[in-house]
Amino acid sequence: MMFIWILLFLTLKPDDCCGQYLDSSSFDQEVTAYMRERKIPGASVAVSKHGKFIIRKGYGRASHQRLMTPWTTVRIGGVSKFVTSLGLMRLVEHGKVRLDDLVFGEEGHSIARPAVSCDYDNSVYIFLALNQATEKQNQVL
Repeated sequence: MMFIWILLFLTLKPDDCCGQYLDSSSFDQEVTAYMRERKIPGASVAVSKHGKFIIRKGYGRASHQRLMTPWTTVRIGGVSKFVTSLGLMRLVEHGKVRLDDLVFGEEGHSIARPAVSCDYDNSVYIFLALNQATEKQNQVL
């Protein structure tokens, strides 16, 4: 069975983007309208502010027999790339890494070394990894 779901990553401050929804059903209406327009059968949505959930809700169905909940297990597919990119951009935002830093460090060390070696050790920069490319003839990883 294929689960179709959405993730809402809100890039604005929670006060700017979600405050209007906290005391009304307009947030529910927005989500259900989005799902209806795109024929999405089920979604799990969570919004947090200062590390605490302000919205955590399931919409639609996980299957014919089950409703979606915030705890419904779903397949993540390619979402992990997006979550990794989001995490990296937060590190960039806080000055912990730069987009032009080498993924494997200045000396090209990888965790698997010396058992595994890679031609790309010294040419994969964070911005290239986020784009799934390398500097060598812009090859796709």
